[in-house]
Amino acid sequence: MRKLLSILMGAALLSGVVMQAPLPSFNQFNQVWAANTAIQPGTSVGGIQLGVADSSLKQNPFGLKLTTSGKDTEYEGQTVYYYFYGAKDANNNYPLQVYSDVNHKVFIFEINSPVFKTPQGVGVGSTEAALQKAYGSQLKKQQRGRLYIQYSLGGRKGTDFYVKGGKVTQMLVRSY
Repeated sequence: MRKLLSILMGAALLSGVVMQAPLPSFNQFNQVWAANTAIQPGTSVGGIQLGVADSSLKQNPFGLKLTTSGKDTEYEGQTVYYYFYGAKDANNNYPLQVYSDVNHKVFIFEINSPVFKTPQGVGVGSTEAALQKAYGSQLKKQQRGRLYIQYSLGGRKGTDFYVKGGKVTQMLVRSY
């Protein structure tokens, strides 16, 4: 990465381009990326809080491309607005799916990518054992059908971890 930056800077100097501001370092880039993908259980994802106006979602706060957005009038019997970020995976899920209510307030983040992590390092792909070690007795366990186990952290505003085959497969940060 540093070699690539050196080559690019050299090419810019040779072509006569004057750089107004220094390029961010690799560590600065990683810090920004980590902030954009940080999960605060029951509170926020990438610094975007539950309950915030969905207009803030249009400014690419997560470092992922806003792939599609729209209105769904049949989401569990209510009208919602959706914002899907990144490219679909093999299961037809986007890395991050965000929903807001009829009043345009964010009420759920659906996380399907391992790049998003809690402060304890738990994310999609983490083992069930790592999840239990990180949150222990704070978790409420519930069987969801034959395949999934749901672990809930918090109350009305909380985070759900869905586990299949001993691995976290999806996370929901929600306020309902």
